[in-house]
Formats: sequence, structure tokens, C-alpha cells
Amino acid sequence: MKKIAYLFILLCFISCENKSKRTYYVPSDLSVMCLGVPVEGKELFTPKKVKIIACFTQFSKESLQDRNMQDFMLAIERYKDNKDVVFLFYLSPKNKDFTEMEHFLKEINFAYPVIYDVDSEFQNRNYKKVYSFICEIFDINNRYVDTDNPSRGHSFYATIDKLLN
Repeated sequence: MKKIAYLFILLCFISCENKSKRTYYVPSDLSVMCLGVPVEGKELFTPKKVKIIACFTQFSKESLQDRNMQDFMLAIERYKDNKDVVFLFYLSPKNKDFTEMEHFLKEINFAYPVIYDVDSEFQNRNYKKVYSFICEIFDINNRYVDTDNPSRGHSFYATIDKLLN
């Protein structure tokens, strides 16, 4: 029984260790838009101490994403003067039509650049499955730090603040 417990602990340690060492591919050659208008996005892809990457394949006023986006706007406001933090929002609608997403972002006045990932390049290169929403935090070397989002509150901000110090 002791051997089984040790084996279980070892497997848990190995799986946690591998995830934290995983680096992610971050495509930077995609269209960047703000409220449906093309914008220059080079600043989004310069090295930062903290990258918060959120990926959406769908959202609407009726979904929980409305709350998530409101919380993201608060987080962006909190770190707007910190040049070491960047938020990357990859939008990859399943039907490759951005109209509904653009309408939703305009409706909530989400005036922050978003990346149009028509072919779901970010998700396809980094995950084994497609998520309707995922948000993860990365360090300056694009290494995974945590899966979290501002809707969860304190833990999200604590992780970012720890990376900044």
C-alpha cells in the first residue's frame, strides 16, 4: 500500500512539474482589432513579465462571458499603467464569423485590442482540445504559470503580482 501511495505522489509531482515547464506558441501575425476597427498590435507582442492570454470560441450577452469580460475590463484598468503586463484576447469563432463577437464587444464597450484567430491557431498549437473559454497566465518566456481569470478574484491578482515582484 505504501508503494502505491509513493507512486501516486510521484506521478502527481511529475505531472505538475511538466505543466509548469511547458512553453506556449503565441501567434503574432494575426489581425488585431479594437471595436471592429483594425489597429496596430506590435506592442501586444513585445516581451512582458506577465501575459494573460484568454481564448474564446464563443460568447454572448446570455453567457457567463458577459461577466468575464466585465471582470477583464476591471483587470485591464488595474494594470493599465504597468508596462510589464499584457492581456491577449484570441477570438476564434467556430463559424469563422466575427460579427456576433464584434457586436457583443461594442455593446459592452470593450475598448481593448483583440486578436482575430480565424483558424484557431493558438488553441490548435497549444491544446489537445478546443475550449469555448480558457484563460491562462504566462511568464516572460511564455511558460505556463496558472489557469485563472479575473472572475475568480484574489488568486488571479495574487499570481500576477507575484510575477511582477
